[in-house]
Amino acid sequence: MRSRTIRWWLLLGALALTGNASAQNFYTEGSALEFRTDLPWARLELLGHERIQGVSPLRIPGALDGDYWLRASGPGVETQMGRVRIRVDEQGTRILSYGRGPLRRSLLPALYPGLTQYLSEQRVKGLLFGLTAAGALGTAVVAQTELWDADSDLTAAERSFDDAANANEQHDAQLLIDLAREKKTAAADRRSLALMSGAAIWGLSFIDSWILGPGFDVTQADEASLALEMRPRRRFDAVTRSILFPGLGQEYNGQSTKAFLLATGGIALGSWVFVTQDRYNQSVSDYELERIRWAGAGSVAERMQREAELLRLYDTVDDRKRERKFAVTVTAGYWALNVIDAAFSFGSPWGERSPRRSGFGFSVDPGDGSFAANLRF
Repeated sequence: MRSRTIRWWLLLGALALTGNASAQNFYTEGSALEFRTDLPWARLELLGHERIQGVSPLRIPGALDGDYWLRASGPGVETQMGRVRIRVDEQGTRILSYGRGPLRRSLLPALYPGLTQYLSEQRVKGLLFGLTAAGALGTAVVAQTELWDADSDLTAAERSFDDAANANEQHDAQLLIDLAREKKTAAADRRSLALMSGAAIWGLSFIDSWILGPGFDVTQADEASLALEMRPRRRFDAVTRSILFPGLGQEYNGQSTKAFLLATGGIALGSWVFVTQDRYNQSVSDYELERIRWAGAGSVAERMQREAELLRLYDTVDDRKRERKFAVTVTAGYWALNVIDAAFSFGSPWGERSPRRSGFGFSVDPGDGSFAANLRF
């Protein structure tokens, strides 16, 4: 048994040394594009027509043509990401240009939240922004439709008041006018709440794209190579991002899974606060509508009936107020815990391994589809 174990270890060692030797030949022989960082063994990815990944330095022989996103990441450093334009001509494969990407791409959130993130290979974040904005816009459209209906009812009531032939008809028309005005106010409040939520989503998406987006600090570039400077992460930046919205600080720390879970929870709690605020506004509107009907009651019996309904609606308003307060308190606590987590988990990201002397990476040759491994002990 012991001799068999020794033979297996010898075989694995020979394979590792052979793979390392072939990788060194692969990386040093012939012309190739080279991408590297000042952080040894940082992870590099080219995202475009092909997905090419490996560790720094990443050397890519063979023909490669197109526009790519170059992403560099590593433990304890900020993610770098930018566009690289590569072309093949009679002189071979060359790097024509590089940068963070066109300015218009960073301004896409002004058109719709999440567009820049989605087109920049941050598709999960882009979808979260887009779906949340769609919900806010849908609510605003429904509220606007209610507002138009209330405005039409108000116009019809005012016309009835002008056409009234006696005091009783004027009294009934005035009651309809007061009810339509209150319904219009309630629809306007709902629309304003939805538009404020949408504006917050638009602004956050723009800030994330324009200000908080990954940098692209190129220190050296020519037609055959490109080098990036990796910057260490800062706890202050993680906390600042978490204050803006749950999960942004964890994403900065490199905790992608936790960032997604926290962001989803933040969206759910924000929606809960929105719903409780809308329910509170609606209960206040229902109370005001009933108060108008009570004031316009034509008999003592009707007034007493309206008075009992007013007491019930008053209790409903009080319940909705407590519900809103509870939702705001829970959301504020969740926000605070998110900020604390971003501060205390800084430097030890969830699910990310600490840097080691050993490393493994591979590159793909787009020309013939072969790949080579780079193994270090």
